[in-house]
Amino acid sequence: MDAVVIARAPVCVPLGGDMGGFAGAYERSGGAVICAATGYSVYALLEPSRLDGVHVTFAGASTRSGQHTGNDRKSGIQLDLLDSIVRRFGAFGHQNVFVTSQFPQVGVRLQGSLAVATLKAIAFRCGLDLEPYALAQLACDIGSATSDTTCPQYVHYAAALGGLCVLTRSSGKMVVERIEVPPDARQALEQRLMVFVALNHGRGDARAHPVASDHRHARETDEPDVEPIKELVRAARSELGDGDLDAFGRLLHRLWVAGHGVGERDGLLRQSYDSALAAGAVGGTALSGADGTCLILCCPPERQDDVAQKLAVYGFERWPLALADEGVYALQGVPWSRSETGSPAAWLQPFAPSPTLFAQEEPG
Repeated sequence: MDAVVIARAPVCVPLGGDMGGFAGAYERSGGAVICAATGYSVYALLEPSRLDGVHVTFAGASTRSGQHTGNDRKSGIQLDLLDSIVRRFGAFGHQNVFVTSQFPQVGVRLQGSLAVATLKAIAFRCGLDLEPYALAQLACDIGSATSDTTCPQYVHYAAALGGLCVLTRSSGKMVVERIEVPPDARQALEQRLMVFVALNHGRGDARAHPVASDHRHARETDEPDVEPIKELVRAARSELGDGDLDAFGRLLHRLWVAGHGVGERDGLLRQSYDSALAAGAVGGTALSGADGTCLILCCPPERQDDVAQKLAVYGFERWPLALADEGVYALQGVPWSRSETGSPAAWLQPFAPSPTLFAQEEPG
């Protein structure tokens, strides 16, 4: 029996420089983004199937040979991408491909982790242990030819490489540089970062839909100027490297104003962010997508309870956050038979405490 292959890619969040729906401006002008891998993951599992072809399942919907089951458009976009990845590798046996995420689909930024994890698993099944840069570039090529949703290429590199990085588009290539943060400052950064998610559940309540305006509908002339954003990203990277988190938080706010502020002046997202600032947050950024909105904030620990209470009014729930260093990797599970295990291990036997286990010496 063939082995089961599991690939894991981290869910990554931008910490400054992401320009919302202006991914095109980022690609054309060579933007720069600070991105962090989190402890949340996307998993792609491959197992042998008795059915013909390759059957892909994601978020409760599935596809075989491009035919989707279910009418969920938000899953359909991702299934189109996964189906394109399968077709890129051609015939590699009868397989079930199951892809799942620990984090909601809050924006196309999750698409990078989906693509990278699935590519890693299928390539591994085909005998190719692709290194992260090659994997990210392949994910970019497939994504750009498939998706009708603009997805910045940095998300694929962030998911493939992991860690805390600044990613810059330069001369048509992606340059990824690690940000070395002092250990005590890294721990403090993890404590200061807050992640809030407001999910769309199909309700009419406006609080479940905190994004009132969409950058993709803004006029072309409303695109932010990339150069000042790149300067702010460089300054934010420098402050992170020096461990000055107060200055880093203030730069996050300036990046919000430079990037996210366009088209969001009257939106509920802007109201939510302003409320978080009033409660003690220093700066932040946001992601929005089919499942809802994710707000990432930098906030002193002593003010975080106040911020959480304010954002609860807008339907945001705080999610735990841990930073991660690992990028994408694959595991191979070897099938085993129960008949090969022999007698049960000692720890499976009924517990019978020994009378001498806690015996004490008699005083002399």
